[in-house]
Amino acid sequence: KQELIYKFNFDDSKSSLKKGTISGICECLEGVLVVYTDGTVCCISGEQQRILWYNDVVAKNSTQEDEYQISCDDEGNVWIYGDAHAYFYEKATGQWHRSISELARAWGCNVSVNDDLVTGVACDKAGNMWLSTDRHGLFLLNASERNIKAHLMADVERGLSSNNLNTVYVDDTDLLWVGTSHAGVNYYAP
Repeated sequence: KQELIYKFNFDDSKSSLKKGTISGICECLEGVLVVYTDGTVCCISGEQQRILWYNDVVAKNSTQEDEYQISCDDEGNVWIYGDAHAYFYEKATGQWHRSISELARAWGCNVSVNDDLVTGVACDKAGNMWLSTDRHGLFLLNASERNIKAHLMADVERGLSSNNLNTVYVDDTDLLWVGTSHAGVNYYAP
């Protein structure tokens, strides 16, 4: 039996959703996060049927609409990424990092990835975040160790079929599925 539990409308004073286009949704510690195409993030509690909070850090730093996607790990860290930007909210410090390079500098990592190259983010059961990139393969971000590193590329033995990655997904057995541009899908055990 199908049942609509609650509608969070733009005109309903109880939900008070801001008007706009929502481009990404993910589950988080507090409820569900939605990201708008202008970069605004909203946290919703379906259980309480109310908006918990809004955050406009990404929106304030974005000059154009984008099809932002959002991902969250079990520690409360959040990735928001689009065609030209990648942002990371570090729950432990309460800080937003406005680029992967800024995050790497804050963590003392010697790695550089252009934000416009991030095409996908997925979380595994250990809390690692996997970043697929447009030309540089797969990166691993470990927030608990404050480390980012290039993990797997096409030009290494038993590497990916391409460095031009479009998406990454972690399945329920903690294996990675990596979708490439014109080189198929890679199934990988990290």
